[in-house]
Amino acid sequence: MALNKLLFAIATISLAACGTTKQVEEKKEQPGEVVIPVDADADVIWVNSSKKDCSGTVPIIYFYQTQEGTMQPEGNWDCIYEEIQGFEFEPGYIYQLEVSKVMTEGKPAIALSKIISKERDPNYFRIYDIWAATHVNGEVLEITSTRPNMEINLTTMKVMGKGMCNQYFGKIIQYSPSSIQFGPIAGTKMMCPDIKQETLFLSLLQETISFKIKSMTLYFYNADEKEVLRFQKVD
Repeated sequence: MALNKLLFAIATISLAACGTTKQVEEKKEQPGEVVIPVDADADVIWVNSSKKDCSGTVPIIYFYQTQEGTMQPEGNWDCIYEEIQGFEFEPGYIYQLEVSKVMTEGKPAIALSKIISKERDPNYFRIYDIWAATHVNGEVLEITSTRPNMEINLTTMKVMGKGMCNQYFGKIIQYSPSSIQFGPIAGTKMMCPDIKQETLFLSLLQETISFKIKSMTLYFYNADEKEVLRFQKVD
């Protein structure tokens, strides 16, 4: 949150200045106010491997998760509610950046000075695999044929696989290391004795909004935090 406080301080200066340098210089510091010059030294921040909805508003907007400092954070990420000028974000990687505070069209902003490091986040890619379904709505999936499977591809942001009867595919419309949401699921239209179970399986995929992975097992949860599907990793 410290970086957001710096931006707020810059905005305070900007408003007080009313567009003139002279007025900025003459502005007297009020009790409890921290005055940050626009040309302050560059800061070092970390950017997490995925964006997050920090606003709680509709429509959902996903923001950078950041922290300041030279040591890579292990959690408790803050949110930054704007783009970083000159920075091209690639999901799945944790960045260490040197950034500076600038004024753009009279408003405070953050600009990239240089990328210090870019490292693949193993936790982000744990779900990137092929999984076989074992449970539906918390109950063991009783089938006599091959279990339905699912392949998650985070490079193309697509899901695909085979149900009890048909091949299916769809888009991943939102992803983080703990949440996932799928767009409309399409597929072939063959009939089989397990078609009702397959229809339920595909509908539960689209109810999924979060997940967790324990060892080789993947759990999908709906908006009520109820387990809807469970998978085992395919070797």
